[in-house]
Amino acid sequence: MRDQLDEYGDFKTESDGSMVLDDFLVFRAIILRQACRMFKPLKNKLQEAKFEAFKAKDQQNYVRIFREGQEVYTKCITHMTIKAAEWIELTPENYQLTC
Repeated sequence: MRDQLDEYGDFKTESDGSMVLDDFLVFRAIILRQACRMFKPLKNKLQEAKFEAFKAKDQQNYVRIFREGQEVYTKCITHMTIKAAEWIELTPENYQLTC
C-alpha cells in the first residue's frame, strides 16, 4: 500500500484541508484494494461456513456468519484507512471533511 501511495505522489488538499476529489478517489481505491486483500483469507473461510449453514438449513447460524463477515470487512476498511492516512500525513478530521 505504501508503495502505491508513494508512486502516486503528493495528494493535494483544498484550503479547508479536505482532499481534492481526484486524489481522494485514488486514495480510496488504494485503500479498498488493500482492505480486500486483507479480508480475502477470512472471507473464504466464512464462505465455507456459510455454505455449511445453508446446507444444514440453519438460518440463525448463516445470519451470524454473514454479520461476522460484514463486521470484519468494515474493520479491514477502517484499519487500512487509518494506516493510509497516517502514511500520507492526512489527519482524521481532514479525511472526514473530504468524505
